Amino acid sequence: MNSSILILLGATGDLAQYKIIPAVYELGRRHLLPSHFSLLGNGRTSLSDADFRDYLHSQLTAKFGPKLHQPTLNRLLSHTHYIQGSLDDNTTYQKLQLKLDAINTHGPRCDNRIFHLAILPDLYPIVVAKLGKFGFNQNRCGWTHILLEKPFGTNLQTARSLDRTLLKYFHEQQIFRIDHYLAKETVQNLLSFRFANEMFEPLWNRDYIDHIQITMTETTGIKNRSAFYERTGALKDVVQNHAMQLLAMTMMDQPFTLDAAGIRESRRRLLESLVTPYTSTIKRYVVRGQYRGYRQEPGVDPHSHTETFVALKAEVNHPRWTGVPAYIRAGKKLCRDITDIAVIFKDKKLAPSPNVINLQIAPKESIILRFFVKKPGPNHDLQPANLKFDYQELKGDPLEAYQRVLIDAFAGNLTLFTLASDVEAEWRFIDPIQKYWHRESAPLPTYPNNCWGPKAAAAMIQQDGRDWLPPSTDLAFSN
Repeated sequence: MNSSILILLGATGDLAQYKIIPAVYELGRRHLLPSHFSLLGNGRTSLSDADFRDYLHSQLTAKFGPKLHQPTLNRLLSHTHYIQGSLDDNTTYQKLQLKLDAINTHGPRCDNRIFHLAILPDLYPIVVAKLGKFGFNQNRCGWTHILLEKPFGTNLQTARSLDRTLLKYFHEQQIFRIDHYLAKETVQNLLSFRFANEMFEPLWNRDYIDHIQITMTETTGIKNRSAFYERTGALKDVVQNHAMQLLAMTMMDQPFTLDAAGIRESRRRLLESLVTPYTSTIKRYVVRGQYRGYRQEPGVDPHSHTETFVALKAEVNHPRWTGVPAYIRAGKKLCRDITDIAVIFKDKKLAPSPNVINLQIAPKESIILRFFVKKPGPNHDLQPANLKFDYQELKGDPLEAYQRVLIDAFAGNLTLFTLASDVEAEWRFIDPIQKYWHRESAPLPTYPNNCWGPKAAAAMIQQDGRDWLPPSTDLAFSN
């Protein structure tokens, strides 16, 4: 039996429109979906099956244009269905069961099911409980997986509460907590780069590395996401999940085994070694800011104290990394759209500046090594040079992050999904910062567009005698 159904809750929302449905289409084009696949969407908008198919047709046509593969689209739409209903209403789940029974050709509750919660996180506890109470947490002769988007809770207490609700109705092996950054090609290759190349891993420690920088910046503002962003802010939207996972992948020990259990365990140990920030360190090493014009965005409180930029210093209580900090900065309306990790080696004073390994996650996926060579001429002068690897040079057809998320969810591969213990460790680091900001009304300077954030972010790292390394495709010409 290989009948699989993706039940997409929130099927008419932005996440579904821009990420999930295009990923489903692409997997269909690549023939990577299960052999008997159906898509069942749910939303509050009143649509028939035909209306929903027309909606998907228009969305995918707008996205892919002339590149749209019509046979793939036709095949997908022929197996697409829809139910309207509010997710806090019991009748919605009754309609859901009737629709699933009608779709399934193998008999009631005899299919594989993925429930993808592309909805506001506030609804997670309600929906999880409803799915459990109506028996959607198990099948008679097929598996059931549940996918949840970040953020998982709003603090440590709510994250633990959500996890208790999840585990009341689902087993841990059924729960797929999505952090789509883990599914990006360069993040996955970070493990290969570190552990498959003996020239790097012996140097990946406090004896050779001075510090690590993680940059996650966007040139755009919040677009039409004010309802979400006002409740979230940069700290919870990016740092608590994406940045923490990138830090873990960069600094974790080599796993005992390269399977899901080994990799997740190594990631967990690193995250649990994060040093909880105290008030004194928050004052010195956490900076927030808000881009000018944010309070004039549609739907934003004109007196909003939501941060659109965060820079901070993180340390881990780990023998490999004693004295090696990680500096993280993330925000909107900044100079560049870029996500990268810079590993800065110790300065031996023999060269003008330290060696750097730059792992660019997005938009271009590449690895750059800055080293030094003798400048031609009679003197022994040094000049920087780059060794660069660009993933676009490789032959192959890389998967976009959400395509990988769905493939692994169908396969039951949990490697690239976070553990509940990961989430708790991240919140233990983030909670004191949130509480300090709320309690002390910490400064919230504004910053202009097309910069690297408030000046305090530069001052924060400079007090340690360091500077932010401008993300660059040519490290040879950056300080």
